[in-house]
Amino acid sequence: MFFGVLKKTHADILIEPVIGYSVGEFKTQTDVDFYTESESKDSLHGFTYGGRLGLQILALQFGLDYLGGFLSIDGEKKKINEVGAFIGYKFPTFMRIYAGYVPFANAEGEDYTLGTITSGGYKIGLGFSLLPPLNLNIEWRSIKNLFKHGSSSVAIEKSSNTDPTIEAEYSALMIALSIPITF
Repeated sequence: MFFGVLKKTHADILIEPVIGYSVGEFKTQTDVDFYTESESKDSLHGFTYGGRLGLQILALQFGLDYLGGFLSIDGEKKKINEVGAFIGYKFPTFMRIYAGYVPFANAEGEDYTLGTITSGGYKIGLGFSLLPPLNLNIEWRSIKNLFKHGSSSVAIEKSSNTDPTIEAEYSALMIALSIPITF
């Protein structure tokens, strides 16, 4: 004889504001006519803010993710914006893991704007419940952008009629506090 137990499953709406501090590395490479004109590598640090909006079904979480902020890179402030999607799993032991894909990201300097051609990256994280509802998150992200040289203060020797391409990549570790709210 088979006895089954049916459990009613429902989806909760997840809203999670995030504030954190990021440290990492910012690399740029400028290519003109298929050869490298210049490369640079700088450290970065700064405050970030954002949030997640999605659904939580039992222990599975998924939805949209936004992160913005101002990072200091070699003494210059850059405004960052990242929009992506995330998926996560909340363990019953006050811990969760999550990962995300960031198809849109940009960084703007104080005195220039570069036009983004493509961007992409990923993030992975681990969260711990401190005191309900406060979470401590440790997140690693790596974002790569490809730009066409527009109105920029980047010094580039023009050796041809081709506009140079600038590849910027940043990798950062973020320590953040968040408040996941489900209803």
